Amino acid sequence: MRPVIGITTDIVFKDDGRHVQLVDDAYVEAVERAAGSPVVVPIVDGLESLEAIADLLDGLVITGGRGIVDGIVGELPIELAPVEARRYQADAALLRAARVRSTPVLGICYGMQLINAQFGGTLYADVERQLQGSGCHTPKRNAGHAVSHAIEVAVGTRLERLIGERGSAKELIEANSYHFQAVDQIGQGLRANASSADGVIEGIESDDSVIMGVQFHPERMSGTVWSCLFEDLKDRALQTKSRTP
Repeated sequence: MRPVIGITTDIVFKDDGRHVQLVDDAYVEAVERAAGSPVVVPIVDGLESLEAIADLLDGLVITGGRGIVDGIVGELPIELAPVEARRYQADAALLRAARVRSTPVLGICYGMQLINAQFGGTLYADVERQLQGSGCHTPKRNAGHAVSHAIEVAVGTRLERLIGERGSAKELIEANSYHFQAVDQIGQGLRANASSADGVIEGIESDDSVIMGVQFHPERMSGTVWSCLFEDLKDRALQTKSRTP
């Protein structure tokens, strides 16, 4: 029995004035590898449509995206465009609908930041320039070269348990990095579950374990320990599915 996992989309504007909705195939592949049934969730304006979509989902992935302005400290860097308002509003409504239904959520990069903002937390607009001692966290400031760094998983968290179950070292695990923004103050009902050596929060989870967020991109690291995030989402979604009449 495969649970239905929704994957949010982004809006891209074309030169001729049209806009398209799209999603990186890596998210779809990651969900399918974890034995989930991926469903691409479109950006819609109507609350009734979003509620109907939320009823169909056993789990939700909020994908990466552009800059969030809700709850930010400072101003977005020139390299980072603000998220399209339609997308942010749809994602926020979908997250609220998931919380009402206790549907498990995995937020990735922008998705983690959106979760924190929606829980009343704040975000660094440009973490490299605002957090003293912060290193480079995006290829756009590394001459286009990939950026990676070690992640320390916090003791006593759900993430630590997931990593431990897979026999991996809990202390330091390598992860990629593609972000300008980062969590500043953590939202109510959330806690940090991972961080990098320079003090940037790299993961959050809700106290009830329904919501997980990571600052890096696990969908781009197939075959690594970070596949546990999609496997865990699938497992939690199966529990949701079993409770549905």
